Order: sequence, then structure tokens, then C-alpha cells
Amino acid sequence: MLTKNTNKKFSSSPAHVFVPQGRRGLAMASQSLPEIPANLAEHAEKIHATAKDALRVKLTPAKDLPLWQSKVGGTPYMPVNADYPKGPAGDPLKLLAQINLSEIPRLPGYPESGILQFYLDPFDEFLGLGGEFDHTGQKRYRVLYFETVETDTSKLKTEDPLRVEGGKIVNAANAKASLEHNWPFQSGGQYSMEFEPFRQVITSDDYRTGSIVFDCNPNLPWHEQYATKPELFDAYEEAFKGSGHQFGGYPYFTQDDPRGANTNLRGYELLFQLDSQVFASGDEIIWGDMGVANFFIKPEDLEKRDFTKIMYNWDCS
Repeated sequence: MLTKNTNKKFSSSPAHVFVPQGRRGLAMASQSLPEIPANLAEHAEKIHATAKDALRVKLTPAKDLPLWQSKVGGTPYMPVNADYPKGPAGDPLKLLAQINLSEIPRLPGYPESGILQFYLDPFDEFLGLGGEFDHTGQKRYRVLYFETVETDTSKLKTEDPLRVEGGKIVNAANAKASLEHNWPFQSGGQYSMEFEPFRQVITSDDYRTGSIVFDCNPNLPWHEQYATKPELFDAYEEAFKGSGHQFGGYPYFTQDDPRGANTNLRGYELLFQLDSQVFASGDEIIWGDMGVANFFIKPEDLEKRDFTKIMYNWDCS
């Protein structure tokens, strides 16, 4: 039976990495299609037909990042006249990541400027999904988009409303605290982001892979599709797993793609993926038992720059 490998491997020196520079002007380089292994050669045309542009993301522990810079963790960009998003109990949500779109290589269909932010409720033991595992309600998670970016710090909030202290996440406004194990950054640190463009084909965990690549019956659940052609599915996972941090492209899961079992989630495409990682510094980003988090958007909403209808998921082995 196919098993998911949760060992995370990240290159410390990826080729053609684009580092944030504060200004746009980095064009999306023409990327070659991934090589197809010999045991999948007869399916090469169908595999390559799924290719799309995406960005690999490299994280580095960092301090004192500008409020408007792309980052994972840390103090969010927030104009003084804007309100932090809040969870059901009225506490602020905590910044998971933000991407300054003027700092990244151009990605077809995506805005070329503005800041995109991802927030979660650190007081929720299910990290934003709630006990009901709500993938689309945005009650305990939120995605914000600021179309214009202010770089005058006198016009920005400069204090993180939720800070990590002594193993707890503290609400600066009322000293409410929760055990830090509800947050994937055990150290409470922050990470700078670097972006590398690449061409990605549909990943082994995407619920559509069997029907698109191997002509499986799309009405069958994933495990039944797998049972019809296990050797091909195993070969595909070996070649095109999709783990790691990335912006755009196709997702990786440690369990099953929730879009496969829930027809209400069909039509969503990967927007941002944050995987688990252990850094040489000792810092960690851990989703449960070395899991992964994904945010999805429908193409028509991305075209309209509407980030209010986002699907969110995280899972672990």
C-alpha cells in the first residue's frame, strides 16, 4: 500500500533563487518541464499537459524584518486604521505568513503588487479548522489582501497583538494566554522568504491525478483508483510528491486530498503551502506530526483579486 513519506528535505542552496528586493521587476523565468522517469514514459504527454508555473519558497530564521516584507511568522503589516482579524472569542488571529507580491517573480494570473496575509487562531487546538473541520468558513482563519502598501512606519501598527512568552501565546491587550503547542512555531520565531520559479506538474496527492494521468474512473475514491494501478501510483509519488513550501502550483498532503471526498471543495486550486521543517538553528515549524498546511482559491476569485473565499486545510500523518 502506498505510504506517505514525512521526511522533509530542503535545499540550502537552490538554483536561481530570487531574493526579496523591495521592488518589482523580476520576470518569471522560462522553466523547463520536469523530467519523466522511464516507468512513467508512456504517460509523459498527459503529465506535461498539467504543468503550471509556481514558486518554491525557502525559509531562513531572521530577526528585525520590515513590517511589509514577505515573511513567515513575526509582526504583520497592518495600517493604523485597519483592524486585526479576530476569532470567534474576539481574540486577534496570529500571522502565519505574508507575501509582498512586489518582491516575488511574476506568476501568471496573480497580482503584481500588494500584500497577501494568512492568519490562524492560535487558541484553537485544531489550528484554524475548529472542531467541525470547517475548510471554508474563515471563522478561525483569515486571508487578507492589501492592494496598496504603506512603508511609512508612523502609519503602521508596530506591535504584534499576540506574542510568545514562556511557552505561551499572550494577547497583549488582556494577557489571555494559551499553551504554545497550539501554534506550529514552537520558538515563536519568524522567517524570511526567498522565491524560486519552477514548472510543476500535478502532484501525486492531488485527487485528480488518477483520472487525468492514468485514465482512472473519476467517480471512484482515491484509494480505489490506487488499487487498480498501484505500481503506477507508487512510481508517480516517487517522482512528483510536491512536499515543501510553495506559492501556487499543486498541493501535497500527508493524508488524502479533502477536495476528492467533498464535492463542495472542487474547483479550488493551491494558493500557498507551508510544510513542516526543522532548521539547523534548532527552530521548528511543525504541523502536528510533521504535517503540512495548504490554502486554496478558485481561479475566478483570484482573477477578481477576491481573497475572501479561501479554502484552508492542514493534516499530519
